[in-house]
Amino acid sequence: MISNLFFGDFITVISCFFTGKAKVSSMKMKENTIPPNTLSISFNLKSSIFFLLFTLFIISQNFIYLEAREPNLAILKNITSNDFQRFSIKNSSFVCEPYGVLTLEQIYKKSQENSVCRKNIKKFYIENRDLLYYSQSFLKLGQTYHIEFKNKKCIIYAQGQTTLSQLLLSNGLGVKKLRFKDQEFDALFQTSEYSAKIQNKGLWQSDIQRSCTAAIQRN
Repeated sequence: MISNLFFGDFITVISCFFTGKAKVSSMKMKENTIPPNTLSISFNLKSSIFFLLFTLFIISQNFIYLEAREPNLAILKNITSNDFQRFSIKNSSFVCEPYGVLTLEQIYKKSQENSVCRKNIKKFYIENRDLLYYSQSFLKLGQTYHIEFKNKKCIIYAQGQTTLSQLLLSNGLGVKKLRFKDQEFDALFQTSEYSAKIQNKGLWQSDIQRSCTAAIQRN
């Protein structure tokens, strides 16, 4: 709204500025009736107004840019799983799902009942109970986190500049979505996933990745 206001004034001033020039040219044709010092004062006044409003327009754009970059600070209220967390901002609460990642929980839901895929995921969590609620090891209830929203998912900065999505990927608790395209995060997510793969972490240490191929490709 601020931007539109200043932009409208800016355009108006430009129009007035050039219109003013035209009027000055017309007035010069009648210099015998209008004193030269009047022309100079009129032109300088219009130039000063133009410069002032142009400066205010630039300042407003910088202000709006900084305002747009202001982070969303949300309070963590509950952790349902690695896949779902509940946050609140002021009086509004919402559920977050990690951005760009297909978690083991989502793979399980996408697979068929009584499939080898589901059996392998169940077996994995029975053997690694601490990873079932892995996000609880670093996300703390009542603490404030920087969150960004993208494609109805959440980019949660869980540890400094490291996102929850990266932490899940680097521990083999999910895979990067096949059709995921985001220049800002694509390389980061690939690196995290590759790290888990070469260290045989999470789904890479079991038969989950191979047995759940159909569910993974369905994302």
